[in-house]
Amino acid sequence: MEVAIRIDEEHTAVLNAEAERLGVSPEVAAKTVLLEALNRKAKFAAVAERVISKNAELYKRLS
Repeated sequence: MEVAIRIDEEHTAVLNAEAERLGVSPEVAAKTVLLEALNRKAKFAAVAERVISKNAELYKRLS
């Protein structure tokens, strides 16, 4: 999937600086940040679901 976005000058400068620091293109830096954010959300959802499930089991046993 290809995605085109516009970001303001301030964020462009931050992205360019970070990409340069890492030795990658701004596009690669932006893709990495996006994928990390999506993975973090997916991991949180999985952990939350596991905790809710364990709590439900515990409540069943306690009742």
